[in-house]
Amino acid sequence: MRILVYNRSAFGAGASQLITDFGRTSNFAASAKLQASAENQNAQATREQVLLEVDRRFFSVLQAQALQNVAQQTLDTRQLLLDRVSILAANKLKSDLDVSFARVALEQSKLLLESAHNNFDSALASLSAVLGYGRQQRFELVEVEPTPAAAASDLDPLIDAALRDRPELGSLRDQRDAALRLARSMRDARFPTISADRNRRCSISRCTPAR
Repeated sequence: MRILVYNRSAFGAGASQLITDFGRTSNFAASAKLQASAENQNAQATREQVLLEVDRRFFSVLQAQALQNVAQQTLDTRQLLLDRVSILAANKLKSDLDVSFARVALEQSKLLLESAHNNFDSALASLSAVLGYGRQQRFELVEVEPTPAAAASDLDPLIDAALRDRPELGSLRDQRDAALRLARSMRDARFPTISADRNRRCSISRCTPAR
């Protein structure tokens, strides 16, 4: 008695087409797109905040630099005044009290210059940090005179446009719409889905979401 064993293999393929799920998939996809749009708005808001902070630090450095120049000029002027008063006092045209007053004013200007130096270094450190540098950098800042724009007679449309186009508000609107579309998708999950296979047989399935 012989037993013959044959190896057999079979392959098959099937295809089915979803006809409708009563809007569940479309609402879910729309919710995901709105969430992505909200994240893009948040990224835009973060970028604009960084640019605003860079501008603010830039003008702070310019202000500190201008004050430092004024303090240096004040020191030079008071040093010249002390020299002149000292010469006049040596010639008995000024008293020693005038020399003392001039020397005190000079010392005050030195303190003012030292404070201006510290403020300038602090402003440079803040600008370097907001630009992403780990250490303080020495920048040569040049202030460019902006071209004056014509002032609008009515500012209400500009204010409305600024409030409407703010990216953080756009992000909140997209998040609200995404939540609404997601709620609709969860509601539509209670409806049955209709699909058909390649043999033109239709089937209806019903999915009840867990509570």
